[in-house]
Amino acid sequence: MGTPRSVKQPMYYSLKGEPQPIYERDDEGNIIYLIVGGENVPKETGETTSGYGKPEPFKNSIGGQLSQADIEAYGVQDTTVATMTFNPNQYPFKVGTLIWKNTPVGYKDNGDIDTDTADYSVIGIDKTGKRYWRAIVKANVRDEKD
Repeated sequence: MGTPRSVKQPMYYSLKGEPQPIYERDDEGNIIYLIVGGENVPKETGETTSGYGKPEPFKNSIGGQLSQADIEAYGVQDTTVATMTFNPNQYPFKVGTLIWKNTPVGYKDNGDIDTDTADYSVIGIDKTGKRYWRAIVKANVRDEKD
């Protein structure tokens, strides 16, 4: 069964991609290049970006109960795991996708997404249903600071 519109709430998701190298820059923000074998090659800092894409808005609901079949299929028996249903191919979710439900998307000083600000990450997708698919999501448990 799909998710009723009345319980859907606005959220954001970000798909995990390949981490990209971070390049050294001069005082004006231009990438610094080295000449290697007669070619200009950007100078890498040795660090990489998070590899997550631009957060995209969507509306859905995340439920709290896993069925016995979920527990057996995904090997999880954890109170921080929940499910989200959606129409087949409605979202491009894959394992590692981040979801922000209650908190705003956070960014690091270098402009990368702060993955620690995500409320959930997708740990599995059940695509066996003909009428709907389910994402198994794990809550990002944060230390509360006083």
